[in-house]
This record gives sequence, C-alpha cells and structure tokens, in this order.
Amino acid sequence: LDRPAMKALMSRVAARSRPGAMVHTLIVYSDTHMPATAGHFVPQEDNSLLDVAIRHDERPAPRYAPTDLTDCLPGYRMERAMLLSNGMQEILFRV
Repeated sequence: LDRPAMKALMSRVAARSRPGAMVHTLIVYSDTHMPATAGHFVPQEDNSLLDVAIRHDERPAPRYAPTDLTDCLPGYRMERAMLLSNGMQEILFRV
C-alpha cells in the first residue's frame, strides 16, 4: 500500500480495535525487491515452518522506515522494534 492508503486503512482499523490491540509489521529493509504475494506457511513436525507458496513475481520493496510507519498509523504508538537476521525489521504498534 502507498502511504495515504495505509494511513486510511489503519485509521479505520484503530477505530474498530479495542484499546491495547497490537499491530505486527514486518518490513523488508535490506532488499530492494520482495515477493509480490505473501508466503504460505505450513507447520512441520520439527516445529519449523515451511513456505510452500509458489512465487515468481517480485515488486519493489517499499523499505519503510519506522518513522514512515508511525506517520501512517495514526492512533498507534510503537512498542518495540527489532532487526531480524533475514533482512526484515519487525515492529509492534499498540492502539
């Protein structure tokens, strides 16, 4: 989503959420491209997850900074942010 669309959507989500509701974001920060569709994960017996999605198309990664997301999530506050080893950044927001 572009920033105005994300802001409009998340404003509506916040208005319909209970106080304290959490939003979990995963942002690609190290790559310039990302899969065009989300993964499809299946639990395995060893407690791992296997991504079984068939993806060929890519799209430019928006590479939002945490401040971009804060601007796009009115009514939310950032609780926690962590850089992950897979090239993504995980950010938790609370209503």
